[in-house]
Amino acid sequence: MKLLITSFACALNIYSLLFFISDTEKITDILGKMNLKAKVYSAAAILLVSLSVMWSRVYLVLWLVLEYLGIIWWYGRQKRDHLRNVQRGLLCIVTVIVTELTIIFLYYYTGIENLESTGRINYEIQIACYLAMALAQYFLILFREIKKTTAGYRKALMVTLAAKGIGDMIWLYICIGTCAFKKNYILLSVLFIAEIIIDYCAFCIMVLKIAERSEQDKRADR
Repeated sequence: MKLLITSFACALNIYSLLFFISDTEKITDILGKMNLKAKVYSAAAILLVSLSVMWSRVYLVLWLVLEYLGIIWWYGRQKRDHLRNVQRGLLCIVTVIVTELTIIFLYYYTGIENLESTGRINYEIQIACYLAMALAQYFLILFREIKKTTAGYRKALMVTLAAKGIGDMIWLYICIGTCAFKKNYILLSVLFIAEIIIDYCAFCIMVLKIAERSEQDKRADR
């Protein structure tokens, strides 16, 4: 159960990096055109990779770096201008590393025996790091979309989604600081994973609706 939960949290980070490096409209368009079978296979592949990362004890950050290099290589093969994608990926990886170090420091500060005595990160700390990293990536994606979105109700909705994510991050911080995460981190992890998935689903729906409305506005102007 611990391995599966950690793998789901790991998978969220893999998807998040893909969303942040690539344009959201392209990703949502690809997902929208995929049939159910293809979506199940792609999700299973991501989960399998995540399980492999957990079994092999490879640091998630190292896998994210490999994923980043793979995406950049693919953009190069497509002969596309990928300087923006390079910059996005670097920003995302640096943010992920800083977030992970912050969570580890928070655990050390609250006196987790495992971390103080052995210096090793157990499942509890690992899952907390992965959840925080996924939320940090979510903020980066939202900030990028908020900058692109024109003023009005669309930007207000994006800001609302960002506020929801901030609330999730504060909740995670409180759970770690009060040791609530230590007492029942399996249940809390499942709840956090569900919250993050809901956030991303709401975000994708919002992007698709904004793109659809923009297309309608262009047609009306012609």
